[in-house]
Amino acid sequence: MIKKLRRKFICMNMTIITVILVTILCAVVHLTGQNLERSSMQDLHELAAEPLDEKRAGRQPRLHQPYLLLRMDMDQTVVRTEDSHFPISDPDILEELIQTALQTKTEAPARLRSDSPKAFKESFGTIPAQNVRFLRMDTPQGSCLVFADISGEQSMRASLIRNCLFIGIAGFLLFFLISILFARWAVRPVEQAWEEQKQFVADASHELKTPLTVILTNAELLQSPAYDVDAKTQFSEHILTMAQKMRTLAEGLLDLSRADSGSLQLAMAQVNLCTLVEHSICLFEPLYFEQGRTLQSDLAENAFTTGSPAHLKQVIDILLDNALKYSNDGSEVIVKLETHRRHCLLSVTSLGETLSSADLKRIFQRFYRMDQSRTRSGSYGLGLSIAESIVKKHHGRIRAESADGRNTFFVYLKRS
Repeated sequence: MIKKLRRKFICMNMTIITVILVTILCAVVHLTGQNLERSSMQDLHELAAEPLDEKRAGRQPRLHQPYLLLRMDMDQTVVRTEDSHFPISDPDILEELIQTALQTKTEAPARLRSDSPKAFKESFGTIPAQNVRFLRMDTPQGSCLVFADISGEQSMRASLIRNCLFIGIAGFLLFFLISILFARWAVRPVEQAWEEQKQFVADASHELKTPLTVILTNAELLQSPAYDVDAKTQFSEHILTMAQKMRTLAEGLLDLSRADSGSLQLAMAQVNLCTLVEHSICLFEPLYFEQGRTLQSDLAENAFTTGSPAHLKQVIDILLDNALKYSNDGSEVIVKLETHRRHCLLSVTSLGETLSSADLKRIFQRFYRMDQSRTRSGSYGLGLSIAESIVKKHHGRIRAESADGRNTFFVYLKRS
């Protein structure tokens, strides 16, 4: 699926780029050709009208193309000829050019017309076989024919088209390589999410498999007449225990699903974190005492923030439960609550196995456990993921540090 998505991304990107590139290059060729044609037509008009305009008398024409100028009287008799390196000298071909020009009645379009204030009737055209453009100007005194060799102009157009094709192909290949790299970069989050989803499904199936096996096995034993009442009571307790674990797992998965879909509803209110932490500590102190651990606290009063009391308390409970499960026997767990100018900082420090940099990066992933044996104590590796989702919903931040066997989890929340 990821490869198919990457190919679609590249095809879509290259289609857009190709359309834009072709449009730009075609526009360049078209506009350049129009400018060349307009400039040539204006030069032809200036050359034809120069003797008829006193202000132009004696001025050198600015037509740089080889040209042939013929001035004719009312009887279409040539009275004057002017030549500037015109390549055609064959009388038959010249006569054909003259007759074509005299028979043409095509007027110059507005974009090619001269800005001269004098209004003479003009006709223009091209003769592709001879690479000639002509202009016929009809005046009361007769007609003026100007023929210009456009071989240089056509060579320029051909060179421009070749250059545009080269630029287009080079640009297409360059953008294709960039699109491949960009597609890999753009699809990487999707690929990562897809891999995480597959891993999540695999882990969830694995976690559900064990309690389901226990439940089915004990249910079958309950139906067997070979066991007495005490044994069947024990089988029922096993079923109840596994069912409670499955319920805990299902509730954790449901919380994560709600957080991912954005449907996790938070009843926001002003909360004193000190009160929430004190309440959680009171609940966990007996558990810590039973397992030979000490729970110490240093809480700042009036640590107010805006959030959901129930969900913030869930975060605190997850951190205290995590410290209880992963701290050393007989160690001390320290809970601190500090207030700063813009945020409140909650930290839970415990003594245990030092976390590596890889563990610190993955510790908030779902179903991640450094010690797989912790599953027996009811840990599914979902607590820290749920805590991270809740903290993010409160626009806060959670992180972990580990050094010399001291593992600390920090929760930053905006102060209100």
